[in-house]
Amino acid sequence: MQKKMNWLLFEEITSYIKRNYNDISLRQLSEQFHFQEDYFNRLLKAKTGMTYTEYVQDLRLKEAERLLRTTGLTIDDI
Repeated sequence: MQKKMNWLLFEEITSYIKRNYNDISLRQLSEQFHFQEDYFNRLLKAKTGMTYTEYVQDLRLKEAERLLRTTGLTIDDI
């Protein structure tokens, strides 16, 4: 049961991060989900092998790559 709850929480947290990756912070996550900031690093590290910062950076890089491939936007615009 605990693993299922952790997975559901992980899914909810990562979904929130993906929707707000442009201007998300650990403080915002903490306020939104009512956990200590350290918890998010531990959860993400356990599920993805990445820290919070690495996870958000990876999302941003993937989105930048997608925009470069699929739009006419310049690197400066992105």
